[in-house]
Amino acid sequence: MSFMDSPTAFIRKEIVDALDEAQDSGDTVEVHPRAASPRRPLLTSKSFEDPRKLPAPPVQHEDASTVASLRTPPDIEHDRPLQIEPGLSNISSLTSAEIDDPELLILASKTAPSPFLEKQAARRASAPAESLTDLAAAAKQIAAAKQQRPVARRRFVPLLTFAAGVLLATAAFFWSPAVDLVLPRVGLSDANVQAPKPTCVDEACGVWAHPLRIGAFSPLVIRPAPGADTSPQALVAFLDGHKKLVRDRLESEGALLFRGFQVTNASDFESVAVSLEPGQLATTYEGTSPRTSLSPHVKTAADLPPTSVVPAHAEMSFAPRPPARLYFYSHVSNTGVGGETPVSDLRAVAQALTPAARRRLSRPLRFERVYYDERSWFGSLDPTKTKSWQGMFPGLSRKEAEVAAREKGYEPSWLRDGSLKLSHVVGSPFRAHPSDNVEAWHSHLTNLHVTTAWAAELGKAARHLRSPSYVLRSLFFSALYGSGLAEKLLHVMGSEVGAKVVEAETGAAVVDVEYVRALMDKYTSTHQHEDGDVIVLDNFRVGHARNPWDGSRRELYAAWTA
Repeated sequence: MSFMDSPTAFIRKEIVDALDEAQDSGDTVEVHPRAASPRRPLLTSKSFEDPRKLPAPPVQHEDASTVASLRTPPDIEHDRPLQIEPGLSNISSLTSAEIDDPELLILASKTAPSPFLEKQAARRASAPAESLTDLAAAAKQIAAAKQQRPVARRRFVPLLTFAAGVLLATAAFFWSPAVDLVLPRVGLSDANVQAPKPTCVDEACGVWAHPLRIGAFSPLVIRPAPGADTSPQALVAFLDGHKKLVRDRLESEGALLFRGFQVTNASDFESVAVSLEPGQLATTYEGTSPRTSLSPHVKTAADLPPTSVVPAHAEMSFAPRPPARLYFYSHVSNTGVGGETPVSDLRAVAQALTPAARRRLSRPLRFERVYYDERSWFGSLDPTKTKSWQGMFPGLSRKEAEVAAREKGYEPSWLRDGSLKLSHVVGSPFRAHPSDNVEAWHSHLTNLHVTTAWAAELGKAARHLRSPSYVLRSLFFSALYGSGLAEKLLHVMGSEVGAKVVEAETGAAVVDVEYVRALMDKYTSTHQHEDGDVIVLDNFRVGHARNPWDGSRRELYAAWTA
């Protein structure tokens, strides 16, 4: 800090101006503002009344006799209030590190608002002249202590400011359209739903069909015509009489949405699915999401907390024999924000990949999934483990679970904490459709690569729900799992992260995960559920996901082919 930059620059400027005027009058005056000197003029409070009347300072040495010769001004001896010029009202900001005149120090103490300084000034005023010897040194110590206190309080201010800036920048990134430069997507909301003129799909024109949206991938809506029968029996009768038509539309569109029919329970939903898949619906589930059986073929979609994310994927694509078709039924649609089941065009994702990315991603991949032990006290605490091995193989012992896993094509191994790890190698993330041999992206890479995928999905949820809590969740998940810290901690506990995808030959991490995620987002359509909706997906060409929601009641059921 320069001489004229401190808070007392106003006072010093008047001092310097006064000395300049004295020099202009012919007197030679030298000022050393930072250090005591015999040649420095001794300024008093009366020196500010008329600067041109300053007497020439005598040359003297600052020894003990010189300091002792200083006397308390008459104003202080008689305890009269000091007369301070209006222009000098901020003289109280002077400190002993800046001036050496004891009289000015006492004056500053009497005009300062601090009770401590007033007490010190009163004590010094009543003290004998000899006690003024150590006045300057004591004042300097007080000033030094006062200057050190705020430094300790402000020590963490830059760090806290930086942390707040990072959080605000992250929130702005996920909440603003700028994120689309990194994660491009088709912005599809209910505002741009364009329902064109429907076409009749039966002879009596009792059922209409139209795309949900124009100009982007979306399900084909099949609904009853105005005044037509809306009972679930009418829907089943329509499917029984037009099964080939419905199958052809499903293969060409990839997704069908039956809306407007009065499907009210799991039994109605199962009858609709069975009419399209007689004898072909599965009764077991090999996935990682916890589910509850409601009927022989119907289960809950995912018994996960509303805050959990489910990235886009094809159902059980890691399995040696994944289902060909997938059914969802909205029993109760949530009334708040979120909770949608986005659908993704996996053919478009495969076609959009660059040739170099296709070569890198075509290497064999090893998928590892870990199912925790229900008897372990910390098994379910890891958010990447969503299901127990007892839930995966209900009613089976450890030996029986191993046999069942090998029959399904998995290599089982037990971890020290009692968790079951299932591993298997997938030759290619692309799968040709059985009907037309067109390739589609068909892999759980973006779903089971939990170290980065889930953090990114939480960040996307923060933008979708406009919720700061998901920004914090994303940062926490990225710091804990993305850095590898969680994997090291779990290794100490005898466990591993819930899922991992590595190259089968080298064990190296898979590249291009975020690139594939960006393409999945780009070719994804999102729509709100309505009560009674039944959606059918061609699992070999259309993927699905689940958006978090605000916690309001939501019940979604699922069924799939064996």
